[in-house]
This record gives sequence, C-alpha cells and structure tokens, in this order.
Amino acid sequence: MSSRGEIGKTTFILFVSGILTLGTAPASAEREAAPSPQVVTGDHLTKQQFEALPDIALIDFKGRRMTKASIRAREAQSRDTAEKVQALARQSRVEFEQRLIQFEQQRKKKLEIDKAKSMEEFARLGPTNSQQLKSIEVEAARLHERSTRASPAEKAQIEQRANQLLQQLQGLEHQ
Repeated sequence: MSSRGEIGKTTFILFVSGILTLGTAPASAEREAAPSPQVVTGDHLTKQQFEALPDIALIDFKGRRMTKASIRAREAQSRDTAEKVQALARQSRVEFEQRLIQFEQQRKKKLEIDKAKSMEEFARLGPTNSQQLKSIEVEAARLHERSTRASPAEKAQIEQRANQLLQQLQGLEHQ
C-alpha cells in the first residue's frame, strides 16, 4: 500500500503536468493556426504591391531576405543620412564663400597699400625724370585696374610686375 505522502506527491505531479499540457496546448494550436510569413519576390514588386504588404512580410530581393518594416527603416535612415550630407555640403559652401570674400578683401587691402606706397614714392621724387615717372604711374594704374578682374594666376603676374615698377621707382630715387 502506498502511503499518503506518495499518493499526494503523485497526485500533485499529475495535476501539474495536466496544467502544463493544457497551458501549452492553446499556444501550439495558435502557432499552427497563425500563418508563417510568406516570402515575396521583390524583383518585380510594384510600389502599390509593396505598400499592400504587411510590415512582417518577408521580401526576397537578390537573394537577401528582409521584412518590409526593416526595408522602411533602412530607407528612413538613408534619407536622414542624405539630408545630413546635403546640409553639410551647404554649410561647407557658405564657409568657403566667406573665406573667399575675406581673402579677396585682404588682397584688395594689400593692393591699396602697395598703390599708396607707389604714389608716395611718385610724390617724393617730384619732377625729376618726369617722363619715366609718368609712364610708371600709367602702367601702375593699368595694373591696378586689371587686378580687380584678374584670375589668381594673372594676379600673381600683376603683383610681380608691380614689384618691378616699385624697384624702378626706387632706382630713380637714387639717381
């Protein structure tokens, strides 16, 4: 004969296993009843067909399977990245233009200072060698005018010629 403890233990085990069996039966039935996500070939999928799919739909595109939701997430991420790149490009362009303006202002200021030095030299030399002074002054004025619309390479040549004219003026001074 079995003791009361053994009967109680056996009854408890049967009771628990019955509950477990009942608890898992509906879940497995639900899993069997729920359709597994269908795999849709994305090679010839139209936009309307894509939109009609549920978010959990698996899409096979060139051998790679992804859900519709993950495709949308990647699309949103790509869009955000593209917007950030465009904003950065606009910002870089603005910074470049500001630096270019500063550079041109500095260059123009330097040209004005050089012109003022040349004019002082003309004034100091006075009427001696007036024909040479006049030709140097005319050429310096032309160089200054050309420098306002010259390319960087031309500006370098203009600056070199302006230095030569300054040396000529200094040479006249010592005569």
